[in-house]
Amino acid sequence: MPRKSHFVLDEFNLTGAVIPKRVQQSIQKNHIAVMNPVRDELGAVITVSKKSGWRPEEYEKRKKRSGNSTHTFKIQAKDPEGKGAADYTADDIERLLQLMIDKTGFNRICYYPNNKFIHADYAYPERGRRLFHAASPAAEWKFIKEL
Repeated sequence: MPRKSHFVLDEFNLTGAVIPKRVQQSIQKNHIAVMNPVRDELGAVITVSKKSGWRPEEYEKRKKRSGNSTHTFKIQAKDPEGKGAADYTADDIERLLQLMIDKTGFNRICYYPNNKFIHADYAYPERGRRLFHAASPAAEWKFIKEL
């Protein structure tokens, strides 16, 4: 069995840029503290996607994106507390998905079965907790069910 360990802040830093203090605190509270128990229960390594975690707004704009992704951890209408997003993967992706549904408070969980990762964020809290699927990162999310 792979060695399990707890998440550290650097795992959520896509670019290596200095993470603002508010974003560090958000990652600690809303991702690390939430996902460490999931990692413990899974009993296996869970990783943050190398394309995920915190992405600075400037990085997003250089990639020809709006800069409003939940991955920027910005305080905005869709994520009013700036809790942000990360994408997670593990060898047993189906069990990871079930644990994330059962053991976390993420508002949106989107499972990418073809790519073997799970996006999790806190966007649109007024809509409740929802599960989506998507065929690829470029595909539109398909609503599956309320959680």
